Amino acid sequence: MESTLAILNKLSKNIIYLLFFATGAVGLIYQIVWFKYLSLFLGNTTYAQMIVLSSFLGGLAFGNYFIGKKVDNSKNPVRFYALLELAIGVYCLLYPISSDFLGNIFFATASNLNIESDNLVFIILRLVFSSALLFIPTFAMGGTLPVLSKFFVDKVSTAQKKVGWLYFLNSFGAVLGVILAGFFLIARFGLDLTIYSAAIVNIGLGLIALLMSKFVKTSKAVSESKDEITNRNNDEFITPKIVKLAIVSSGISGMAALLYEMVWVRLLINFLGSSTYAFSIMLAAFIAGIAIGSFIVSKRFVNKFNRI
Repeated sequence: MESTLAILNKLSKNIIYLLFFATGAVGLIYQIVWFKYLSLFLGNTTYAQMIVLSSFLGGLAFGNYFIGKKVDNSKNPVRFYALLELAIGVYCLLYPISSDFLGNIFFATASNLNIESDNLVFIILRLVFSSALLFIPTFAMGGTLPVLSKFFVDKVSTAQKKVGWLYFLNSFGAVLGVILAGFFLIARFGLDLTIYSAAIVNIGLGLIALLMSKFVKTSKAVSESKDEITNRNNDEFITPKIVKLAIVSSGISGMAALLYEMVWVRLLINFLGSSTYAFSIMLAAFIAGIAIGSFIVSKRFVNKFNRI
């Protein structure tokens, strides 16, 4: 029989899985709300879509890279995760105020410098201000996956399964968030109340994670068995050159994916007549595909294609 400590630790991990699912939903509620806010500020839904998508994914990328490099020094990744979620929630709770404040500064600056609204400099500055407004929360969001991966992954052999499962849960939650925000919350409660509610939920989830960090076991360094080391060394076909090529290919694939997203939104507007619904449907479908792919990877279905 499992010991009481083992049962509690297993229960704690399941709760953290649920938290990551919920924060995925909240994160995409933010994204839809940001799109609506920026549509008001930029006066062009195409610009708003471009800024939200590029800033969101750019922030995730930077957060994943920089926080991922720091998390190895953390003795309690769950506490680290909780602090990230709390930071996101607090920032988004203040987002309407920050948005108005920066917007007023921008227009005052443009007025003082006599920059016309159709001037290229005016447009570029407006896009820069909008992107900067989204960078902090998306940067923190980007750090949540590597932080929790540090907590859940204790062996190289389990990395694919556990990271894939985490990504699936977060992405599946994101689909739910898109549907809720795009088709219900904003229409029913408006932008301010929607983002305030999401931020309060986010802070609550962060506090729960902070509480859970007191009960979970601290993570150990990722280890490899002798067989794993032998198998890794025998994979001579995976050279540094191939690794670099894979990274470059992934980057090009990501760029193409964002181009698809922008085109799909414009196509959907022709049928739906609403940029919000088109944007929401595109995101829901896109992220649902990511979630399904993550689930397949977590089940190691693709492993058989690694064989020569």
